[in-house]
Amino acid sequence: MSRSRPYIPLGTRLKVAIRQYVAGGGNFTNFCIRMRGEHGNCGKRERLTQLLKVLFPDAVPQLDHDPALILRSFNKATGKYAPDANDPEFLIWREKAAHQEKTTGRRPGARRTITTKGSDIGLKTKFARLEREPKIKPKIPSRGFQRRRGSFP
Repeated sequence: MSRSRPYIPLGTRLKVAIRQYVAGGGNFTNFCIRMRGEHGNCGKRERLTQLLKVLFPDAVPQLDHDPALILRSFNKATGKYAPDANDPEFLIWREKAAHQEKTTGRRPGARRTITTKGSDIGLKTKFARLEREPKIKPKIPSRGFQRRRGSFP
């Protein structure tokens, strides 16, 4: 099995958006009634698009795995992550710039990344370094300090 990022079904993406809308104080029942009045019976894609317009009126949203997939354990036998990559409880919609900052450490509007500290990539690098076997450093034979003649008894 490959470790490529799995496809996130439309229903899962919609569940995440609904969860965020309700957590932000919205009433999804009223939202659905308003949607039916404006658009008639609409499908999942239309509902998701309208919810994302309400949640992110001026930004481009992206779906983010939290915690990141590179920080989750992966079972090679089953080809699944733990927790599952498509579990709605571990997904969140973020603005594109905020998602990039969380993933790479690059701040919105910056030309280049200064540090990856605290980002998903930085944490993965740190954990990989800590899990590696320590390098065995050969000891350098040392000579004793030389004494000057004549200055000390």
